[in-house]
Amino acid sequence: MMEGNVDTTGSEQHNERPGPVSASGLRKTSSNSALRRRDKRNDRRNYHLPDALESLHPLKEATNGDRARFVAIHKIAISLVLIDVWTLNTLKDARYHAKPQFINQDVLDRFKLLSRPKLVILEDGESGSEIFEARFRDKAKDYLDQLTTDQLLDFLEDLHTSQYYSQMFQFRITFYDIAQADLAYARSTPNLSIPEDMGYCKTQQQYLAQLILNAANEKQKLRSLIKECRTLRDRIALLYESGLLDGTDGWILAELKTKMEALHENFREACAEVDPLHVEDLMNSSSPNWWEADWRSESVHKSMEESPPPGAAKAQNINKSQNVNSFLSFFVPTVCLLSCIPTALAWTHTTASVGTINDANFYQLLSNTVMQLLGLFTLVWPTVFDARLATMAWFWTWILGGRLKSTDRGGAR
Repeated sequence: MMEGNVDTTGSEQHNERPGPVSASGLRKTSSNSALRRRDKRNDRRNYHLPDALESLHPLKEATNGDRARFVAIHKIAISLVLIDVWTLNTLKDARYHAKPQFINQDVLDRFKLLSRPKLVILEDGESGSEIFEARFRDKAKDYLDQLTTDQLLDFLEDLHTSQYYSQMFQFRITFYDIAQADLAYARSTPNLSIPEDMGYCKTQQQYLAQLILNAANEKQKLRSLIKECRTLRDRIALLYESGLLDGTDGWILAELKTKMEALHENFREACAEVDPLHVEDLMNSSSPNWWEADWRSESVHKSMEESPPPGAAKAQNINKSQNVNSFLSFFVPTVCLLSCIPTALAWTHTTASVGTINDANFYQLLSNTVMQLLGLFTLVWPTVFDARLATMAWFWTWILGGRLKSTDRGGAR
């Protein structure tokens, strides 16, 4: 095995790395898809910087398009740095803190060899809980700010650490399940003896409080991991949909898809642990736009499959006619104008006699009746044919009943 070398300009070069090893220490044959792609493109590792200071400011002479491209790639790299560091921390927990130990020392040493040396240093400088906090993102950003666009692309294409993403998710789920099981057992056991490795807890109350804290920390770590995977997916989608990839960068999506597939393998199980009602897929491998996964939660799927309760109203999809508005725009003013005719006749035929056809109230009654029918028609029409008002049928029915009652009173008079 050969250690990765770090140059003085901030770039990190790696020799060809051997395949990973299993938990038993036996070596596995890693995928060589990334190596085949490297033979088909320019070697981004053999770059030359005319000025060492220029590498500290990669956006100095960049155009607006180059700057936007750098920012998009930089954000994706931040998510990948966090996931790599969290994977290393998870493997260390599986080696040193798990009882029994989940992995042997060879697996941990192997991952450190495949990782960037700077990331190993970042992880060693923080405690397990702090690297899952938001402030650790600033340290990852400071590390990536020293890299140029080509160096960031070189980091994006590195698939060696992604071999452990699925295992990392599995371990984080297991740690959370163990913490919950310990807490449930402690709560259900009145006279529980405190383990020797937690001798700093003097009383059962302190021991129970520590178990609650452990379960909360494990849940927070798992939630942070899920959130960062979603963020990575959204940033990849933004990079593609913004048109920031040129013709020579098509391989980037292929490399990122491989990383996302490793994260996707146990993503649904992790979501079920944190929030069983909101389980989703991280990606859709069979789709060309694989980042456009079905983001509907599990609760939405279940509610759509369940049968409605007995008293529920059946939803109907009512097709709205294109000529409704034009018809009403013509019909309503026309009826209003025609209703003016009986009013005019009432004005011209007004006499002092009462109870004959020449009575002005007769024509006013005709006019009022037509206007009332028009009002009822314009009220019932949208209620029947407009889907937006269908849910308010009881309200309009109440208004219609009041209108009819007032009409009957007017006719009685």
